[in-house]
Amino acid sequence: MNLLPCLLIFLLYKQVESDDCANYILNSNAVSLNKINGKCIAVPNTAFSGSAAASCSDTGNGVQFVKLSIDSKEENDFVANGLKAIPYKMAYIGLGHSVAGWEWMNGDSSIYRNWAHPPDAPTAEPTTEPSTLPPAEQRRSTAVVIGIDASLFSTNSLTFAQVEFARSLSAYIGARGPAEFAFFAYGCAQMSPYMNQYPNFVSTFVDTDTMIRNLNETINHDCVRTNPLDFRSMFRDQTVYYNRYTTSYRPFKSQFLSMIYFSSSTDSDNIKAASSLYPMADSSVITINIGDKSIDISPLSIPVGKNGIRVKTADDILGLVPKIDSMIFGTTAAAAGGASKEFKEPSIDATTYTDCAYMNVTDKLWYSDGECTTERQVLCQYVLPTPPTPNPTISWQDPCFYETTTFKYFESLHNAKCYRVSSEKKQFVDAENLCLSKHPLFLHTPKLTSIETKIEEDQVRTLIHTQPLVNEGMFWFGLKRDPSNSSNWYFINGDTYDSSYQNWRSGYPRDADGCDCVALVINDNSWVNTDCNKQLYSICAFQFNFTDTAF
Repeated sequence: MNLLPCLLIFLLYKQVESDDCANYILNSNAVSLNKINGKCIAVPNTAFSGSAAASCSDTGNGVQFVKLSIDSKEENDFVANGLKAIPYKMAYIGLGHSVAGWEWMNGDSSIYRNWAHPPDAPTAEPTTEPSTLPPAEQRRSTAVVIGIDASLFSTNSLTFAQVEFARSLSAYIGARGPAEFAFFAYGCAQMSPYMNQYPNFVSTFVDTDTMIRNLNETINHDCVRTNPLDFRSMFRDQTVYYNRYTTSYRPFKSQFLSMIYFSSSTDSDNIKAASSLYPMADSSVITINIGDKSIDISPLSIPVGKNGIRVKTADDILGLVPKIDSMIFGTTAAAAGGASKEFKEPSIDATTYTDCAYMNVTDKLWYSDGECTTERQVLCQYVLPTPPTPNPTISWQDPCFYETTTFKYFESLHNAKCYRVSSEKKQFVDAENLCLSKHPLFLHTPKLTSIETKIEEDQVRTLIHTQPLVNEGMFWFGLKRDPSNSSNWYFINGDTYDSSYQNWRSGYPRDADGCDCVALVINDNSWVNTDCNKQLYSICAFQFNFTDTAF
């Protein structure tokens, strides 16, 4: 019997099996350890310190590798055997110690450990009051919001550099005076429909570290870069932070507010449609463009055009801390009492991890490095996409459903909007306020709806006809005359009104005093401008922050 064909088939099978991760790894930069439990594991050729933020950034071929987490003895042995075959005697795993304790740097929640000797916890930073200065030398209190671009326009290395910037800036500011912080990522499809995207302000090192850890978890596990950044919607949603009212969704106690936003977006229409925030006392808005091709967002900065920055690389982002601090507090980083504090320029090694774990392949056990400073090989992973289920039945959840609301989602529109008809008649200005009633979702601010296409108008009209109000002749929606130019009209929710779609009744709009608000007319399917003081039912809507409607 000729065994050669069988041998060739066996060898071909083994070759295919060994190449499971080949397409995902840049062979010139890293060595593959192949796949286990749905993730590809690789070792970069370059040695790094244990806390290096960018150690895995150049490993992937069109995908982003992160530091390895180990979930079981099976994985641990697999990795150790792979390292031994390369051969490397030891390599960092992605386990680090911070003020919150030992944790996986990629956000994994695995509790598996394989210590040779459980390490003593390093001395932690202060965990209560963040400031390390005497009260007389502290700067005035500040609240800082940082919006991190996690969109298709960005990359994982740039996004995680922004996270590291947030960590470094909060430590730098918090050491010099009382401060509050809120960090969030935006621009990705969210796997959970009601994710807490905009967190509350926090004010201690422990709390900011937890927020950073949650942010990494969100980016690694709850975000999919499949849709472009909707910068306009994100910027509109910043009203959750941008006020000092006692009823604010995200109240802050500080004297000062500064908001910082990153953008890599090249979508000019989306950027240009963003409406700037109104100047507020003791506030600033700092905009940071990333890359040469991103659309300029500095017109949204406060003071207008003066607080805009453009950077190119992850290292540029990490080096922004002293510059941003001086923009927030003045031209110097000195304390109120005149004490200037030294700042060490952040680098790719700038993290708050005070100890790092590495694996020794001889005994397959983990050891503590002590200070994360020794350069070793680093183990990286890429979690392979989960293949779609063969079951054709899709479990779908209405993204507009909430137990105490009556908002309606039209799947055919694909516009990420939720609609509702009011239950009371109001004048136009009061109808705007009525949209906010009985609405528990802090992420959104319902307003009188825009209507941008005929298909959208047809669906809105079907919503009206399902209500016990079909005998009503007109309904307010969100179109209004521009008070600075009587020939122009605008949507009050910030959407763009142009000639691409309009449905005026013949002879309208009329140039009549007081007829500055627009209503849908039911009997002839048209729009009319009429007296804003009329009492009409209204149509409200809000836009949610993700585009995938199947959960």
